[in-house]
Amino acid sequence: MATIAGSSYPVPSRTTMITKKLQIINPLDFPEWNSWISKFPESTFFHTAEWAKVISETYRYTPHYFAIREKDSLAALIPMMEVRSMLTGNRGVSLPFSDYCQPLFSEALPMENLLQQIIDFGQKQSWKWVEFRGSCQSQAKPATAYFYRHQIAIADEIETLFSRCRHSTRTNIKKARKSGLTVHIERSPAAMDEFYRLNCLTRKRHGLPPQPHAFFKNVQKNIVEKGLGSTFIVSHNNRNIAAAVAFEYAREIIIKYAAYDIRYQQYRPNNLMIWEAIRHYNERGFETFCFGRTDIENNGLRQFKNGWGVTEEKIPYFRIDLLGEKKSPENYYKHPGVHNRFFAKMPVALLKLLGALLYRHAG
Repeated sequence: MATIAGSSYPVPSRTTMITKKLQIINPLDFPEWNSWISKFPESTFFHTAEWAKVISETYRYTPHYFAIREKDSLAALIPMMEVRSMLTGNRGVSLPFSDYCQPLFSEALPMENLLQQIIDFGQKQSWKWVEFRGSCQSQAKPATAYFYRHQIAIADEIETLFSRCRHSTRTNIKKARKSGLTVHIERSPAAMDEFYRLNCLTRKRHGLPPQPHAFFKNVQKNIVEKGLGSTFIVSHNNRNIAAAVAFEYAREIIIKYAAYDIRYQQYRPNNLMIWEAIRHYNERGFETFCFGRTDIENNGLRQFKNGWGVTEEKIPYFRIDLLGEKKSPENYYKHPGVHNRFFAKMPVALLKLLGALLYRHAG
C-alpha cells in the first residue's frame, strides 16, 4: 500500500470518479512543447523543454512526463524524471534540481486517480518513492518539507521599486556603486565559466561540492545561448567578484544561481548585482522577479531577500513512499553538519571531482 508521509489522500466516491488515462511522454520529442505549457498560467521555466534537456543530458535521467493529451494540446501535465541510483535508490522526482514544478491542469481532474496511475508505474519501475516539488492539488498533510519562495512585481517605475527596498538594502546598493563596482550582463561561454569559478568557491564555503561543470555547460548551450537566460558578472578593479545566472520564461525571471568571492563582501556586490538585474528586466518589460528557493533554516538568506520588498510564500514538497518504509522522509531533506564541515576543508579540485561523481545520485 502506497502511503504519504503523515497522511493519506482523500479518494473521491465511485460515483464522482472520472478516469483519465495518463500517457508517458518526453518533452524533447515535441518542438511545440513550450507553446503547449505556456497556456497554463501556473507554468514556469522548470516546465520547459530546455530545462528538461539540461537535466537529462547532464545526469542521464529518463524523462517520464505524465500527460493527458487532447488533440494538439495538453489537458494535464505532471513532469517527472526517473532517478536511478545504487547509492540513494530509484525514484521519480518532479523535477530534480528544480525549485518548484507543480502539476498543470486545464480543468478539474481527480488528482488521486492520476496519482494512483503514477504510483502503479513507479512500483513497476521499482521506485522507492515519488516526490513532488510544489502543490500537487491534494489535501495531504503534513507536507514532507517546506521551502520559501520570494518574488517581487517589477512592472512599476524603477524609482518605486527602489523605494520599496529596505533602507539597509538601498544603503548597500549605494555603497557598492561608490566602491566602483560594475555589473556586466553577458551570454558568453566565458561568462558562464567565470560564474562556475565563483560558484566553486561559494559551494566550498558552504561545505558542499559544486554542481558538475558539465551542468553549467549544458545551461549555457541549451538555455543562455538560446536567449532564455543571462549571466550577470560583478567586477572590482577588473577582477570578477560575484556572478549570477538568471532564467527567463514568459514575463518572469528567476535568479537560479548566485555566487561571490567572500573577500570582497564588504563592497556589497550581491546587492548591486540584484538591483541591476531588476533594472535590466524592468526595462525589458518583465513583470515578476523570483529569487528562487530558500531553505526554511537559512535565516541569513531569507533576511537578504526580504530586504527587496518581496512577497514571501511557502513551497510544500510531498514525498509518496512506495515501499512502506518507516523512516521519516523528512530526513531526506536534512543536511547534517558533519559532512558540511568535512567538505569545507577539501581543496576545490577535489570538490569538483566529488560533485561530478555524486550529484546524479542526489536528484
